[in-house]
Amino acid sequence: MNFTEKQIKKRIEKEKSIVIVGHRNPDGDSISSSLGLATFLKEKYPQKNIYCISSSPKYIKDMFPSPDEVDDDTFFKSLLIIVDVSDLDRVEDKRAIEHKNIICFDHHIENKKPPFLVLRDTSFISCSLLIFDFLIRKYSHMNKKIATYFYIGLITDSGRFLFDSSKKTFSLAKKLISYGVDYLPIYRQLYKKSASQLKFEGYVYSHYDVYKNITYLKMSKEEMEKNNFDFEMVSSSVNLLSDIDDRDIWVFFVEEEDHIKVELRSSRRDVQKVAIKFHGGGHKKASG
Repeated sequence: MNFTEKQIKKRIEKEKSIVIVGHRNPDGDSISSSLGLATFLKEKYPQKNIYCISSSPKYIKDMFPSPDEVDDDTFFKSLLIIVDVSDLDRVEDKRAIEHKNIICFDHHIENKKPPFLVLRDTSFISCSLLIFDFLIRKYSHMNKKIATYFYIGLITDSGRFLFDSSKKTFSLAKKLISYGVDYLPIYRQLYKKSASQLKFEGYVYSHYDVYKNITYLKMSKEEMEKNNFDFEMVSSSVNLLSDIDDRDIWVFFVEEEDHIKVELRSSRRDVQKVAIKFHGGGHKKASG
């Protein structure tokens, strides 16, 4: 156990109340990391008050319980654990910016050093897998429900192992399944398509544009409203443009209320450098 892991374990054991939250515009990994960790800690420390305030993406909302509600007094008196993000401006609950007692689990490249304790390892394809690895090395306790949460995070961030088929990833996936994860219903739920999704995919393939080695799509609020496209569905679908005609960068520009959400992906290039210039971040081949 390295020094950071020892410190994190000590802080968790010390606190009587813990609040867990992920990033804004949550994806499958953010909610899975939050709920997997929260459920584990509730069962390991039944005397503690553990709250998960992360929300779920709409497309998998039925797979997760509703977030807990936490008042200001409880929030600021608790240890705050943020997952799948280390930039406080991007945490789902804006109160995190003013919190003074924070630890973090993250698997993204560090843009700037946070003023709190972070367990970071960019070799993990998902934050849920990083947390699962931490927990099974520090404790012997695990069950099917918790393992299922972590498995959903792994599958959504790895694209069913499309983006990472390393020995370490498959080894940890095997351990997750050994706890009883029933993966086939997960796949059916995650990858079923609605009529509106099929309509959107048709829109993407008839409206994308090209610049040199980049394939991109621009989506305005007006266009989303006119076609009844859901923002969450649109912003999470950038990989529809992956490697078209061997162009190795693909991008979605999606208009929100006060800014443009940009999703950058590549099969061979470091797009994280571009994201950082515009106050974003992520991974070398997947950033925003």
